[in-house]
Amino acid sequence: MKYSSHLLELVLQLGKKFFMNDLGPYHFFLEIEVNYFDGGIHLNQRKYCVEMLEKTEMTLAKVESLQYLTLTRLDITHAVNLASQFMKIPNVEHFQGVKKILRYIKGTLNFGLRIISHSPCRLYYYYNVDWGGCRKTRRSSTGFSIYIGAYYILRPRRNRKQ
Repeated sequence: MKYSSHLLELVLQLGKKFFMNDLGPYHFFLEIEVNYFDGGIHLNQRKYCVEMLEKTEMTLAKVESLQYLTLTRLDITHAVNLASQFMKIPNVEHFQGVKKILRYIKGTLNFGLRIISHSPCRLYYYYNVDWGGCRKTRRSSTGFSIYIGAYYILRPRRNRKQ
């Protein structure tokens, strides 16, 4: 990976003040795989997902494990946060919900987060409001996400016949 002149200057200045070793670009850090491509990086937790599915055998799932997975899997954030509300006193219905999340993860192991390095430094925000959407309690729910720069949820491309 080629360092920009600004990054190289920063590393040199930090090296004057602190003892440092440049270990090069990351490939795996805190259970997150880092794959580089021209113009950005792709963050993925595939190995973590596989280990979690093997450990839980899809029956003894811990919601804490799923919450860590939401770092790179924005598509499961709402479902995981909803399931975590019932961690103290879960019932059979809650366990079935967690099993559905795990089955979804098993089928989407290669999903991740793509970060584009040359995206404009703009503020993006997304929100959703569901007035009285819960069928049981008739409670409303809201959610929002705020990002600086572009981001994409990477879904593998399917082979198309021509």
